[in-house]
Amino acid sequence: LPLRSLAELLSGRGSVDVPPGSPAWPLSLLAFVAACHAERLPGQLETATPASAVANGRCAEEALLDKQLRRAVNPKKMHEIVRLGALADRLGRAAGCDEMVDVGSGQGYLSRALAFEHSWTTVGVEAVSSNVVAARKIDDAVRPKLRSQLEARQPLAPLRHVAAWIP
Repeated sequence: LPLRSLAELLSGRGSVDVPPGSPAWPLSLLAFVAACHAERLPGQLETATPASAVANGRCAEEALLDKQLRRAVNPKKMHEIVRLGALADRLGRAAGCDEMVDVGSGQGYLSRALAFEHSWTTVGVEAVSSNVVAARKIDDAVRPKLRSQLEARQPLAPLRHVAAWIP
């Protein structure tokens, strides 16, 4: 597959038609492209149209995430938190899991959403200890506010952040 064709396919400008006499594109590549397009921000590939926005100029996912969990979160990260949180929740429940582990959790935004929005007992594992300190600091600021807001509908699940290197 020529590099230009791959770039066009991934950008959404190319087609999945295989030229006559060329080998068929692997199903794994087609599945990867479909997954990339399903998870992208709305309007991400169109240059003339901005991403789906709400009245305050941020993103559509803002309405789906509690304001305490979206503090200092940019629209791209918010999109990731909402989409990955919902996906992990569905997969975890379908697989009958009891807990979630967020490997490479950074400052814990996804871990926090899994614990506080989706009620998963969650452990965030991060190699950079300063990120773990920052995640715990955010947890300490957010937990009391969320407790009063969310516990009426569901208890806050346990959340821990640990510094560890997983080879």
